[in-house]
Amino acid sequence: MRCYTHFMKTAFVLFLIFLSHFSFAQEKFFQNAKRVKLVLPDGSRVLLSDEKFKPLLKKWSSLKREDPNSKTLHTYEGFYLKDFLPYIQKTFEVKEPHHLVTEASDGYKVTLSRDALESKNAFIAFHVQGVPKGGLYSQYLKRKFKWQPAYIIAGGGESGVKVVSPYQIKKLTWHEDAVKNPVLSRVSTPFQRGAEIYVETCSKCHRHKGFGGRKAPAMRLVLRKWQSKSDGELKAFLRAPQKTVKRKIQMSAFQGSDEDLEELIKFLRSVLK
Repeated sequence: MRCYTHFMKTAFVLFLIFLSHFSFAQEKFFQNAKRVKLVLPDGSRVLLSDEKFKPLLKKWSSLKREDPNSKTLHTYEGFYLKDFLPYIQKTFEVKEPHHLVTEASDGYKVTLSRDALESKNAFIAFHVQGVPKGGLYSQYLKRKFKWQPAYIIAGGGESGVKVVSPYQIKKLTWHEDAVKNPVLSRVSTPFQRGAEIYVETCSKCHRHKGFGGRKAPAMRLVLRKWQSKSDGELKAFLRAPQKTVKRKIQMSAFQGSDEDLEELIKFLRSVLK
């Protein structure tokens, strides 16, 4: 009898711990999810904080990953896409996504292909533990942007895909079918490779022909300022933007090969012709 009583007390304590963890997870999810809209194929929109997402909390998980800037190990909390995406399919009666487009509050956009979405460790995060003094998820950024996490980490699967979506998603657009890219569909053959590099590296922030993010000025506006510069000057700028303009700008350096940079510049030159 004494053993049974002890067992019941232990079980009750464990249940309370589980309940408090579940409640805390629910609080973290709904606090951040209320800022994120899911756009379905028919154009309808629903906030991820909608009551329909409550049953999904049973799948709340965590993932450890190193921050690319600070090299600090973080614990990301949220859902694996292998749980998150089927739940959306079933709840809203939509087909499997061909791709997802994530858009951040600052206009930064990333298109996540099926390869990225099917990556074994693809994960949508709504909370992060272990914020360092420096790095991408620093306390400074959290204060400056009133930062609330909602972003997708993809990588580590058999495909070897490594993708990180915007770190403050405000909109997640579900596409059931392939969408014709207005940049790639209108470019002539000699500039095709450069256009592909542009879409992959530049369109997250710069818009062109109605495609791309809004974090930075439209591509044509930028190129007008640089059309009188030599290819060498343009290469130097793309490799080291802050150093070239001698001021702090929020632009990443081009990390591709010299051959890819040549192709990109050929395409950029063609835009103003």
